[in-house]
Amino acid sequence: MFILLSGRRCKITPEELVEEIYRCFIVGNSAGSSLPSEHKLSEYFGVSRLKIRESLKILIGKSLITSSKGRRSQIASEHGGLLDYIVTTDAASHSNWYSNLCHVRTALESEAAGLAASDYKDIDLSFAKESLLQMKVCAEEIEFSRTQNIGISDLVTKYNKADLDFHTTIVDACHNSTISIFYSSLSTLMQQSFELTQNVILNPTKNFCTNYELHSHIFENIKLGHASSAKKIIRNHMSKVNRELKLAVAASSKTND
Repeated sequence: MFILLSGRRCKITPEELVEEIYRCFIVGNSAGSSLPSEHKLSEYFGVSRLKIRESLKILIGKSLITSSKGRRSQIASEHGGLLDYIVTTDAASHSNWYSNLCHVRTALESEAAGLAASDYKDIDLSFAKESLLQMKVCAEEIEFSRTQNIGISDLVTKYNKADLDFHTTIVDACHNSTISIFYSSLSTLMQQSFELTQNVILNPTKNFCTNYELHSHIFENIKLGHASSAKKIIRNHMSKVNRELKLAVAASSKTND
């Protein structure tokens, strides 16, 4: 049951309104519960119904709520996408978002690797090994295709997916739900960063087999319980990723000029 506070009047941006609706009427309430009507939400936040309607559309787009004709919006069965929305929106306001992303990834992934080295389960490493195998296969095919002057765009996309899957499985292997939740909120930005380096054709200078070997070293150190070594390799890897993204952003800017 929702309790509305009438008479509230304040200026609020669409982004803030989305977060406020989520905080006030979604968090802590069960899936399938109905949100207040647009009229009541308008009164509660002191904004127009048009702005409420726009914010609800954003929430629907983020799969946080559902809507059907003639019925009030309802809380979706799964609604974990707000943090992703906040992180992505914040990044859009910073020109060096890629650097901020790398710093956060370094902190989360290095800590996760350290924890995973002492707390992993065999099933965790089996998932990581599957991703590694896919990376190896793609890397070898990419290097062969280069010698034959064959396009590698699709192979690079597959490699990047396996790369992202590998990092995600390592984070999940630490069995710390808070780290996993924060890491999952970076998924949209991480995908954008992979696409950025791919789209500006940095690929010809990238050795995918060497990159695969680096990830293999991370895997082996976690498997052997060498937490400090795994963390060090990840920190060095992310420093390299940060440099690559900086070059990619510069190249992209020149292309758009």
